[in-house]
Amino acid sequence: MEQLRQQLKNEKNILDHYIANKNTRLIIQALHMEYESIVLEKENVYCVVQTPLNINKATCEEDWTTYEGRKKIIAKRLNLPHKTPMMVSQKNKIFAYPTLSPKKSNCSWVFLHIAVETRKEGKHGVLLIHDQMKVKLDVSYYILQAQLEKALILRHAVQGNEKNIYKNMPFDM
Repeated sequence: MEQLRQQLKNEKNILDHYIANKNTRLIIQALHMEYESIVLEKENVYCVVQTPLNINKATCEEDWTTYEGRKKIIAKRLNLPHKTPMMVSQKNKIFAYPTLSPKKSNCSWVFLHIAVETRKEGKHGVLLIHDQMKVKLDVSYYILQAQLEKALILRHAVQGNEKNIYKNMPFDM
C-alpha cells in the first residue's frame, strides 16, 4: 500500500471518466476531495472522479447493457443475490467482484485476473498484484475468498453458456 501512496503522490492527472479494461486489476474507494476512486491497472494507477460503482456502470454501458440489468440476471441465474459478482464487459470478458455490498461507500472491486492473488494477513484479506504490489483490504480473508469463488462461478457459467450457443446453430450461418 505504501508503494501505491508513493505512486499517487506523483499522479497529476485526475480522470473524470474511466472504463474498465483488460488491464484493470482493482478499483478502490478513495477518501479524497478531488476524486472518488483509485484504479490500479497492470502498469498504471489512476485517480478517477467517478465512484467504483459508477465506473462499473459506465463499463457495462460501453457493452450495451446496464449494471442493474446484468446484476439482476446474474443474481437470478446463479442464485447470488448479495454482493453479486459482475461481468462488466461481455465483449472483453472482464469479470469483477465487490469486496462488500456495492451500496457501501468503502466497497472496492477486484477484477478476475491471473496476476491478482488473494492472501491472508491476520484476519484481513490482502491482494498481491503482479507479485509486486500488496494491497490490504478492509475485509476478512474469508469474505474475499468467498467473493472470488462467486466470480469464478460466474465466469465458468458464462464460458459454458457461450460454448453451448454454438452447438445449436445451423452450419449455414
